[in-house]
Amino acid sequence: MSYSAIASAIFCLLLSSCQQSPTRSFAKYDLGGGRYYVEIEDTQGGTSLKFNSHSEGKVVTQEQYDLSWGKSHRLQIDDGKLTINGGDLGKLQPGDRIIAKVNGDILVNGAKR
Repeated sequence: MSYSAIASAIFCLLLSSCQQSPTRSFAKYDLGGGRYYVEIEDTQGGTSLKFNSHSEGKVVTQEQYDLSWGKSHRLQIDDGKLTINGGDLGKLQPGDRIIAKVNGDILVNGAKR
């Protein structure tokens, strides 16, 4: 094997190992002063959060959170009911932690829903 072939092979290996993987952005939300915690592992360029919450004293009487990211992902909490992209994922309790994983899995307190 000639020196130029070896040099070319080494150059190709170095070039392929130097390519950077796509940058992922991460978002973390504390909703309602610790009522719910939401983490999005890959926001795909940004997030949008809309919320409406009412309480009487320390009692929450109404809550609506609407979080979207990427081109088609949407997480909603409506009076404790969790919905992801229109699918019902059950009720939440105060203090629950919701994680939207890169692979699309949704975890609540570490358990897949």
